[in-house]
Amino acid sequence: MPISPLAPGAFRSTNAARLLTETRSTLDDLQRQLATGKKSESYGGLGALRFTSLDFRSKASEVKSFQSTITQVNIRVRQLDLGLTRLSKISEDVRSSALLPQFDPDSSGKTSVQKFIRPQFDEAIDILNTEVNGIRLYSGRSSDVRPVLDANTILSGDAAGRAGVRQFILERKAADFGTAPDEGRVVKGGGGASATLTEDGVHPFGFKLTAASSTTANITAALTAGPPANINFNVTANPVEGDKVRFELTLPDNTKQVVELTARTGPLTPAGNAGEFEIGAGTAATGANLRLAIAAALARESTVALPAASAKVAADAFFAGSINNPPLRVSGPPATATALVAGTAANTVIWYQGDDQSLSARATATARIDNNISVGVGVQANEEGIRRVLANLAVFLNESFTNTPTDQGRHQAISDRLRVDLGQTSGVQRVQTILIEIANAGASLKSAEDRHRTKLNFVETVIADVEDSNQEETAARLLSLQTKLQAAYQTTAIISRLNLTDYLR
Repeated sequence: MPISPLAPGAFRSTNAARLLTETRSTLDDLQRQLATGKKSESYGGLGALRFTSLDFRSKASEVKSFQSTITQVNIRVRQLDLGLTRLSKISEDVRSSALLPQFDPDSSGKTSVQKFIRPQFDEAIDILNTEVNGIRLYSGRSSDVRPVLDANTILSGDAAGRAGVRQFILERKAADFGTAPDEGRVVKGGGGASATLTEDGVHPFGFKLTAASSTTANITAALTAGPPANINFNVTANPVEGDKVRFELTLPDNTKQVVELTARTGPLTPAGNAGEFEIGAGTAATGANLRLAIAAALARESTVALPAASAKVAADAFFAGSINNPPLRVSGPPATATALVAGTAANTVIWYQGDDQSLSARATATARIDNNISVGVGVQANEEGIRRVLANLAVFLNESFTNTPTDQGRHQAISDRLRVDLGQTSGVQRVQTILIEIANAGASLKSAEDRHRTKLNFVETVIADVEDSNQEETAARLLSLQTKLQAAYQTTAIISRLNLTDYLR
């Protein structure tokens, strides 16, 4: 006869079965915790602590995102540091080589300094075309564009007839020299006791007359600023030996050249000897000798200092050019040119092909490395400091020399400009300036990386406290529960074997 569930004892029997089921479920959960190390399979199982878990997991994800960004940017910064350090070293090495006094042109017209410079120029171009993970490091926002053309095209132009830096320099030299006898675009004149100098027009080429003076009252010196400017020396009475007249020439690169002429008793051989003029029998003869000395001085300067300045200005103009800002070159026949004109893609090599529209090169590649911190690690190959190195190297590479005093003077004039331009000039950007800015970005990355490491350790500790089970405690509970459950099963098994006969006994 079946026993009704509502019979006496039936409730206790049902409760015992439920307790066994719950205990078994608890045992299974403890076994899962021991295997996975987690208190729960879902956030719901954490109870009120689920909000803490979700919040701190979000924080951990944010920190890891920043860390991933820093890792990628660090690769870029290290490569930039290597490249810019080498460019800086090239600059210093070339500057040091220009300090050496040797002038040793070979049969090809090249000196040992020039032979040293060419591989440095090629290496600089290779550095500027550095690519990391498909990103061109020196191309600004145009990170997929090769920023710089090859060295030969930059120096010599291309097969399509587009002018390279060498053609720029030749044109500018011709425009600054003008035509004889008006070397340096200055007309020499005067008559009788006077000697005059006059710029041949209003244009950016040749010498600019900027000062005149005399150490004696017997020769007056007057400058009319113009433009065009002119200088007039007038011999009112014969000077005495040692008296001087001076005039200042401003060259195309804004350097100054002071010409000083000293009065000497004759005869001078040759007439118009360097830096001197002969005192004649009267003021007219002295004026004529002064004109000869001025002409000789201008001829010297137009073959020594002027071509060095012209080459520097032309190279600077070439390397200042980019796709959206073509370089300025001589307009029309160079010897009589009066203006500069922007080159075009059809007639001029545009050496830099990268981004050229950003006000800040560093801002062309930025990375957010913390909630309120971003760093700029962009670099453009056409930045002033980098252009300065390339332009100075290109000037030397363009030149050819013979073993003459005039060419030695020209070699020295170019060396002097290179040393100044690649030196510690205040107010201008140098490669070291860019390098320092990138190094500062690297320091910011390191600082942020340290902060994130500390923060992530704290966040992960909180998450572990909320989500992870204590393995020792779980194991102890599991053993205790197994013992209790085993006893319960054994008792239940004994009871299940009881029958009415056994009970009556």
